Amino acid sequence: ATQDAAAHAELGVADHQAVRVRLEDGSTALADVLLGHGIAGPDGEESYARRAGSDLALYLHVHPAQLLGDARPPLLDPHLLPLDESRRATTQARVTTGEKSYLLRRVLAPWPEDAPPIPADERDRYRWVLQQDARIDTCDNNSVYMWLSWLRSVRFAQLVDPGDKGYGLGSTGTVELTDETDTTDRLLIGRAGGSGDSYVGNQSANLVTVMPSLRASWLLPPPSLLLDPLPDPSPYESIP
Repeated sequence: ATQDAAAHAELGVADHQAVRVRLEDGSTALADVLLGHGIAGPDGEESYARRAGSDLALYLHVHPAQLLGDARPPLLDPHLLPLDESRRATTQARVTTGEKSYLLRRVLAPWPEDAPPIPADERDRYRWVLQQDARIDTCDNNSVYMWLSWLRSVRFAQLVDPGDKGYGLGSTGTVELTDETDTTDRLLIGRAGGSGDSYVGNQSANLVTVMPSLRASWLLPPPSLLLDPLPDPSPYESIP
């Protein structure tokens, strides 16, 4: 189609925007292709593509990126915290932004002497506290568990190249989750990506994703959302 590198962004085959497909045989690369925008053709969807490292943009009579669903093929887990990453119960979470930093900690709850030795609900064994600066406040347990549960359900809209350093990961904020085995997941909220989206990374899983900015902002809740009871219906039900 063209060898003009300046046209790559218009065709959707620039490194930062294309769907990149790499086929390997062990450590040997068999193919490394950047799939770009689709266009209407006489016999259906056609598209642009480019071999990685080459300026030559190709015109294809097929649209393979359409089958991949914007870099989310059917077998790819769309969760920011992948479900196959086995984790025990979360014991602490540190939230940091330019304006605030606080630590959530799970602590043993006082247990009445006449109560059963083992509570019916495991959650009754613990309370959550929020430490900010020198102050420690007791959280609303349900509000904390609702946020942690929502975190595990968060999905991204698209994957992008984790090797690109231009996403500003961590510039908006970070979330560090630690479980009972001291395994840590670190989420990095980056810059806005246009069209109401933001870049969000999962450092442990080596993922860089795109999701609606409003959804990304809920990864960094204000302390009040964890200290006070949630309204009914829960605000998590309306997050896009």
